[in-house]
Amino acid sequence: EAAVARGVVETNAMVDQTVKDPEKAKQAKAILQDIVAEVKSSAQTSRAFHEQMAAMNADYDAKPEQFTKVLDEMNNARMASATKILGLRFKMRALLTAQEWNELTGAMDKTRQRYAPKEGSK
Repeated sequence: EAAVARGVVETNAMVDQTVKDPEKAKQAKAILQDIVAEVKSSAQTSRAFHEQMAAMNADYDAKPEQFTKVLDEMNNARMASATKILGLRFKMRALLTAQEWNELTGAMDKTRQRYAPKEGSK
């Protein structure tokens, strides 16, 4: 949660640096908040599905169809979430100029690289 909050602050600062129009920056930050909310919701949903799978795994009499049903529901939920996030991405892209988009995504890539695991470490 703290890492997410820090990431939101950093990303908002990147938006402020790259998007000069304050109204567009405000809208872009609102879209980012929607993306973060969807990611959190998706993670919570995924945990719930994994808990269902763990409960079934502990049940000696659980049938393969029960597992398949949960897996199908989990995959459908992931696809719905990914589709929503993709729609928000295109909404933000439509809001920004090509230059703003390139600067913002470039800054985000640099930030992501700082947090990426180093080669050879796990």
